[in-house]
Amino acid sequence: MNDLIYQANPVMFRNRPLSFILCCIVPVIGWAVLLVWWIKCKGESVTVTGSYIRQCRGIMARTENTIMLEHVRDVELRQNILQRFFDVGHLGVSSAAAVDGSIELFGYAHPTKIRDLIYK
Repeated sequence: MNDLIYQANPVMFRNRPLSFILCCIVPVIGWAVLLVWWIKCKGESVTVTGSYIRQCRGIMARTENTIMLEHVRDVELRQNILQRFFDVGHLGVSSAAAVDGSIELFGYAHPTKIRDLIYK
């Protein structure tokens, strides 16, 4: 029942294309910003299995937040017009738990696919 269904990291260009292009154009400072942004994106991931959704954040210090799929109460999808064009968005997953029962996913590709996998 814990078979991996989906695993991803936030995307850079599709989430903020104008910021990405600006960072590529501006030498040194822009490239440093791109490097930090890339490390931040690689340090965060979401995993959806048949029984839970897990968000992992951090490279050196790690934080994991897991919600059992049977306890998911609501999934909120937020996209602006540019994010809809690039098929990227923000997801908020809340559970029936009273304390810290939510996961916020910012800048993930194919958010409707993730939402549908959670509701499946």
